[in-house]
Amino acid sequence: MKGHIAAIPTEIEKKLCFTTDNLILIDCTSACGTSGSGPSACGTSGNGPSACTSASHTYDPEHIRHLLLSDPKQLTLLKANNPRLYDALMSGNLERFASVLNEQIEERDRRNRKFLPLEARIRKFSVFQLPKSAAMRVTVTTLNDNIFTLDVMLFINCCVNGVPVKAFVDSGAQTTIMSAECAERCAIMRLIDTRWAGVAKGVGIQRIIGRIHMVQVVIEKDFLTTSLSILEEQPMDMLLGLDMLRRHQCCIDLKRNVLRIGTTGTETRFLSESELPVCARLTNGVDNALSFGALY
Repeated sequence: MKGHIAAIPTEIEKKLCFTTDNLILIDCTSACGTSGSGPSACGTSGNGPSACTSASHTYDPEHIRHLLLSDPKQLTLLKANNPRLYDALMSGNLERFASVLNEQIEERDRRNRKFLPLEARIRKFSVFQLPKSAAMRVTVTTLNDNIFTLDVMLFINCCVNGVPVKAFVDSGAQTTIMSAECAERCAIMRLIDTRWAGVAKGVGIQRIIGRIHMVQVVIEKDFLTTSLSILEEQPMDMLLGLDMLRRHQCCIDLKRNVLRIGTTGTETRFLSESELPVCARLTNGVDNALSFGALY
């Protein structure tokens, strides 16, 4: 009947397994769909504008408002479980009730999307993004054909206590570090202050044996002083961190492929791939080298 909201029969409640604490939201999309000239279940003429929409998750606030007001039991549950929506309902302002209802529905949907598994979210958007990604890849490959290749890491030749060392230049590392094996080879283990022992955390976790407060590093003809943190298990012999680079005002010049020491003006070239340590070569162990380069 037009303008009359009927209660849900008890036998239907039992069949659908409703309990006393359920708040039922009615989707009017299925209720509409009567003949174009006859009255619809929403109380509007088929020739006039309908309050219902074709979206499966769009609700008619006025319809829900009438349902709740006609059921004292649902009103009691709503007041106990959702006071904000209850206050909006009892205010008599349909716009306020619709605003609160839609806000809570959107929040529920957003929360459901947030907790979707990562694989499901990727599958959800990959269907739409795949053609676009393929077109972008073709464009990028045409304009810059070396974008999918890996770059050689920045190593330089230096000497520590007269021993040649290949050092990795890493401005993303906070301190300069050296492996325990390299420290033994350079005969500087006796200088380690074990009071500075600890743990280095980054992409991985490594134990810090201690710290050497001052050691000379020879780059080309320059004698530069720096402090070293000695790591127990480090595949790279030495890593020049931000502390040393900033102290000596070093500049990474990729155009000329050199490291320029600002305090002296000396330049030293970056090594080619064939000169790199095995752990840093693109054909062997590049992933380990990249991950350990981000440590500390």
